[in-house]
Amino acid sequence: MTDRFLQSQKSPWSKGSVALVHGLAEHHGRYSYVFAELGAADYDVYTVDLRGHGASSGFPGRVGGLDDWVDDVSALVDMARGRAEDRPLFLLGHSLGALVSATFVARNPKAVDGLVLSAIAVLAGAELLASMSDPEAAGIPPNAISRDPEVVRAYVEDPLVFHDRVPAEANAAALEAAIEVNQSGPSITVPVLMVHGSADGIADVEGARELFAQLGTEDKELLVYDGLYHEVMNEPERDRVIGDVVAWLDRHVGT
Repeated sequence: MTDRFLQSQKSPWSKGSVALVHGLAEHHGRYSYVFAELGAADYDVYTVDLRGHGASSGFPGRVGGLDDWVDDVSALVDMARGRAEDRPLFLLGHSLGALVSATFVARNPKAVDGLVLSAIAVLAGAELLASMSDPEAAGIPPNAISRDPEVVRAYVEDPLVFHDRVPAEANAAALEAAIEVNQSGPSITVPVLMVHGSADGIADVEGARELFAQLGTEDKELLVYDGLYHEVMNEPERDRVIGDVVAWLDRHVGT
């Protein structure tokens, strides 16, 4: 296991495993609270820094294309599956990570037992579009990630977050992922949970609704949280959101 992979402490009482994929311009270290909450609910957690992110090669943001990120998720799933024994394995992706996770599952329909998509970025939100059109503010608008000022402050001060200098190749690969996911929803046949904030200015909730309608699985659920911003697991209501994710996982460990 290289430094770009992380494995939580394995629990002898584990119900299953969760492979987690972060979003654009960030890294897996921003999910320590999610790891802790999933671990407390008796789930083993595995994660990876995508190519161009965190401890992976190409930082900040250099990537050859979408296939590089799909390969990273494939390696993560292989690692998690190898340690999961006969327990179920779920894939959880946020924003760009949700796009790449959905792409991976569409290409590999039987690789995991369920898919959780947080703030999937199939349709750019109004604040992201405004930021991209302003040369002085180009990038991911920090104030749109969360209503918690401490989360925003930590995001801006994190040396491994490059929200203000996302290179063209990373944006191009993200767009490639959004296009593929929009075209391959019917190929996703595993159980799916989607969580999204109604006030998400980075990934428009209407894009999530449109994808949800075309998913190939009948076992699907979309939870839209009124007034929440992009990082629903980093909002003041994060315990409610993570609790909903855990409840969904618990309902699916035996299916």
